[in-house]
Amino acid sequence: NKISLDNGLDMASGQCADDRFAYNELEMLILEACEELPPQDRELVIKSKFEGRSNKELMAAYGMAEQTVKNKLSRALKVIRKKLKDLMGLFV
Repeated sequence: NKISLDNGLDMASGQCADDRFAYNELEMLILEACEELPPQDRELVIKSKFEGRSNKELMAAYGMAEQTVKNKLSRALKVIRKKLKDLMGLFV
């Protein structure tokens, strides 16, 4: 039962109140997990996943190679997934 962060964030539009509440809770947990990231990695995740910025936009804004942006996002998302998995274990 693996749900990508992108799918989890995309599911909110046009949903019922219960789904919207669940989405808001998930968003809060993701942002909480982001707090454990280095500041620049946290900014990249927020700009990419919450603000919808492309890797090319992030590359230009931060003066990084596109592969560096991809690598940083990949590592950051792994940290977030692990944190979410740990948190979700508390609710099971």
